[in-house]
Amino acid sequence: MAVWGLWLDGAFYFSTAARSQKARNLSANPACVVTTESADEAVIVEGVAEFERTAREVTGMTAAAGVTGTYIQEAEAQRGQADFWRWVALALLVLVTSSAVTTASIASPFGGDVSTEELVEYGATRIPVVLLLTGVFGYAAKQSSEHRTRERTAHRMAMELTAFRPYLRRSLRISVTV
Repeated sequence: MAVWGLWLDGAFYFSTAARSQKARNLSANPACVVTTESADEAVIVEGVAEFERTAREVTGMTAAAGVTGTYIQEAEAQRGQADFWRWVALALLVLVTSSAVTTASIASPFGGDVSTEELVEYGATRIPVVLLLTGVFGYAAKQSSEHRTRERTAHRMAMELTAFRPYLRRSLRISVTV
């Protein structure tokens, strides 16, 4: 079966899954032939396949594991911040709602007979508080949303690196016999 690879330092490198048919065949009989895809400029090399972990691959796997761990830590930190801002937004929502209800039911502090002046004065002192709390609520909700987005991005990056790691694990090296 045709595969793409890399010719480097007198050897042809390519990767395959450890349990693939190609890997099983080469484990049973490591003798193999490598050739170019072009029949017009054919090069045929006979060799012996060896499973090899190079220092670069091990370094790559270690680096990927470290970076994955960093993304997971970042996701956890962002989740903590998102949860904090969610609780702040919820507390502010409760305050805004209770302030709005209190402002709407102003008849109780004045005993039922309320003049227009008292109504305006009472509303003028409560409405700015409600508006301020509403603004801070909006800010807290936005912060929670942004941190949640960052959490999802960090988790996605960690998952992509984790999924890529098996490809770094094993490669085949074919030594060339001249």
